[in-house]
Amino acid sequence: MFGGSCFLFKGKMCLGEFRGQLMVRIPAEKMEEIIQSPFVKPMDFTGKPMKEFIVVSEEGYNTEEKLQQWAKMGVAHTKTKLKK
Repeated sequence: MFGGSCFLFKGKMCLGEFRGQLMVRIPAEKMEEIIQSPFVKPMDFTGKPMKEFIVVSEEGYNTEEKLQQWAKMGVAHTKTKLKK
């Protein structure tokens, strides 16, 4: 679909990789806070940012601890979508 790899939790995308960047689904209400973080920006493939998706450059996930943080966030977001 976008030329990268993605990971699903119970059939819903929670994170993935595209051109060396990590894609993560996050709650909409946390978007403003999270995009202020270093190495993070809204996911934008078409000129319009996608809702509830961010991209993290390699410096933002280059340790196991950082990667786990993003993975947990993506799974937590996906769990909220399963309740609907």
